[in-house]
Amino acid sequence: MYGTHKSVISKLEGDIQSVKEKILDENIAEDKVGRLICCHTSSNITIKQKEDLEKMAEPYQLELIGINEIANDLKKLDFQYLAKEYLSISESTEQIWSINDFIRIHDESKTNAPISNDYIGDISEIINTIKSSEKRIFLISAKPGTGKTRLAIEICSLLDRNKYNIICVKSNNQDIYQDVKRNLNLHKENIVFIDDVNTTQNYISTLGLLNTTNNISFILTVRDYAKEDVINNIRVYGYNNIEPELLKDDNFKKLLSQFSQTEFTRKEIEHIKTISKSNPRIAVIAAKLSSSQDLINFNDEIDILKDYYEEILNKNNIIYAEQKTLFILSYLKKIRLESLEENQKFNKLLK
Repeated sequence: MYGTHKSVISKLEGDIQSVKEKILDENIAEDKVGRLICCHTSSNITIKQKEDLEKMAEPYQLELIGINEIANDLKKLDFQYLAKEYLSISESTEQIWSINDFIRIHDESKTNAPISNDYIGDISEIINTIKSSEKRIFLISAKPGTGKTRLAIEICSLLDRNKYNIICVKSNNQDIYQDVKRNLNLHKENIVFIDDVNTTQNYISTLGLLNTTNNISFILTVRDYAKEDVINNIRVYGYNNIEPELLKDDNFKKLLSQFSQTEFTRKEIEHIKTISKSNPRIAVIAAKLSSSQDLINFNDEIDILKDYYEEILNKNNIIYAEQKTLFILSYLKKIRLESLEENQKFNKLLK
């Protein structure tokens, strides 16, 4: 519906009739028309009026979209980014996302290796385990850069959206409990994916939803050095442990080709494998650098990371002292300024 009209119903009737005439004039077959969609700004169309409009639209299906429906949709997970981007409306802590928005936000960060690439490998057994297991926590653990987040996203993407409600969590150091609870679907199986769970504020209370909600499961990623702490917190619920598979030679080549136009020789591929120590994230960064750098000059993963992140540091004018401060904060998580003298770890790092 476009334009304005004093009577919403008469305007809708006119639009429906106009569209049906247009379909006849254009000789469009009935099976080629999915449905007629009419948008309106009324908030008080009665059931009887709706039924009359639907009958008028026959043999086509009619979908009426009112201002109330749009408002409700904008609160849903799939559309919250649109509400924030174009209407400056945000009711969440911006930690809960749909799969597509999670990927987009992750890849927007220059410090992250992309996860929008095609997944390489077969995870059918993992999917079957998630569908059939009585345990409702699935822990993906491995070293940094080995594909934990990408594996979790692939699992979520392959689950039937008609049966599963997927909630993706990326922490920004705020409590996630209320946001997760608000987005649960009573009529579907809820899969809550929490990335880097050990860095997520108050995740233990969120896992407590397992005690009160039957249709919820969690997929958690954690780096190997924090694995034991997380296991201590989830052991009471029971869990399945999942580890990303190491890339085989052919798959390693496929991965590199997704991030570079360079036709790598076998020798170059072996060199990338060696200097990256077969770490997918570092290998991807090396592939991206290959368009502007001669990889033969890189001797190890430190050379790759230094070259890649140095550009980011320089663009943001982050001097060495600030880099050191950021490292300390990253390592210690938080520092009480009033007790710096008592913080032995901090004092050692400053030296």
